[in-house]
Amino acid sequence: MLTVTKNFADQFEEAARASKSPKRVANLCQGELQSRLKVITWRSSQSPISMKGVALSADLAEGWHALEQNAEGSYDLCFERNQDFPEVYEKEKPQQIRTLEPSKK
Repeated sequence: MLTVTKNFADQFEEAARASKSPKRVANLCQGELQSRLKVITWRSSQSPISMKGVALSADLAEGWHALEQNAEGSYDLCFERNQDFPEVYEKEKPQQIRTLEPSKK
C-alpha cells in the first residue's frame, strides 16, 4: 500500500521523515487509512487525510494512549466531513487530551 503510486510513496517518505514515529505513520497508513479507502473504494489520492495529517496524528498519539485509541473516531470524522486530520482534531479533540497538552506561553 505504501508504494501503490510513486506520488503516494514520496508523500509517505516525507511524512515518515518528519514524524517522531515513522513506524506509527506506516501503521496508520496501512491500517486506519487503508481500511477506510478500501471500504469506499477510493484511491489514496482521494483521501481527505493528507500524509501531513497522518504524521500529525502519529506524533500526537506518540506517548498518549488515549489519543491513539481515538484515532479511529477522528479518521471516521475526517472521511465523513471530507476534512484533513488537523482540522478535525482541532475541533474535536477530547477534553482529556486538551488538558494534557503543554500550555503555549
